[in-house]
Amino acid sequence: MTVTFAPALAEQAFVLEHIAGIGELGVDGDIVGAVLEGVGTFAAGEWAPLDRIGDTVGAKWTAEGVVMPDGYAQAYRAYIEGGWGTIGSPAEHGGQGMPVSLSVAVLETLGSANMGFALAPILTVGAIEALMHHGTPEQQAAYLPKLSTGEWTGTMNLTEPQAGSDVGALKSRAEPVGDGT
Repeated sequence: MTVTFAPALAEQAFVLEHIAGIGELGVDGDIVGAVLEGVGTFAAGEWAPLDRIGDTVGAKWTAEGVVMPDGYAQAYRAYIEGGWGTIGSPAEHGGQGMPVSLSVAVLETLGSANMGFALAPILTVGAIEALMHHGTPEQQAAYLPKLSTGEWTGTMNLTEPQAGSDVGALKSRAEPVGDGT
């Protein structure tokens, strides 16, 4: 069975222009169109074909580490080289500094093409946000440039067995102790 991926370009452009008001954020409609068309072409050509392979072959753990199915490393390199991970990342750390709304549209397209693959960039956005708002200047300098360009990825690790993948079921908390930690 062959599955064809068709990105929702017209719908995304409509939402960005008429609901999110991206033009009011100083982003030209031609740029928005080029980004949406480019990521749609990329997602359809590079990531969508790997979606089924990710489900049927999957990752393998070996003595050397995690081995991904054929095509995954090349597709991620193409993602980095295309600058797709930098769309919404801070300009001062190597990103393009585009509005979050455009970054979300890019991530939506990637996730629609291959959700398993797109989780790395999606979770990286969360890691960048956490560092931007709560990281020390030293942490920001060490991690944000590589996260912002996609060279490194962020992740979410749940360690409480009763929670599974339900973040809301976590019981642990972090509280300041008065000495800055």
